[in-house]
Amino acid sequence: MYFTAQAVAKHMIEKGIRGRIINTASIAATVSPPGTAIYSSSKAAVVSLTKALAVELAPKGINVNAISPGVFPSEMSDGIVESPGSKKALKAIPNRRWGDTEHDMMGVLLLLASEKASAHLVGVNITVDGGHSLYAFNPMDPTSVFEDPS
Repeated sequence: MYFTAQAVAKHMIEKGIRGRIINTASIAATVSPPGTAIYSSSKAAVVSLTKALAVELAPKGINVNAISPGVFPSEMSDGIVESPGSKKALKAIPNRRWGDTEHDMMGVLLLLASEKASAHLVGVNITVDGGHSLYAFNPMDPTSVFEDPS
């Protein structure tokens, strides 16, 4: 991710192109359930890299921001979305639904890519998860937060 951003930024600067670099992180960057140490730390690194690149590149007319999606139907999340406990898992999302790539992710992507709408957004990480990361959750038992501890 760093080398790609570095190559793109070098080209943009040489050609005098002002624009956007948008990284994809995850809610795992800030919520680290058991068993996700490597994945969570790699996504936290994406958020940190986004901020560091933003500081370096904003003066050159390149805004760098990130999107952190929650659970969206995908090959990676099939174990959650298609599991027998998926209705229970939805209770851990305040708006009670999985993300929709076309509507939820594309809207944020268009915002961050828009010159007018995001001209003053620099080093921002936008979480797109329906409020899922507002709860500390365990992906193996995502609604344990709602259960009576007794």
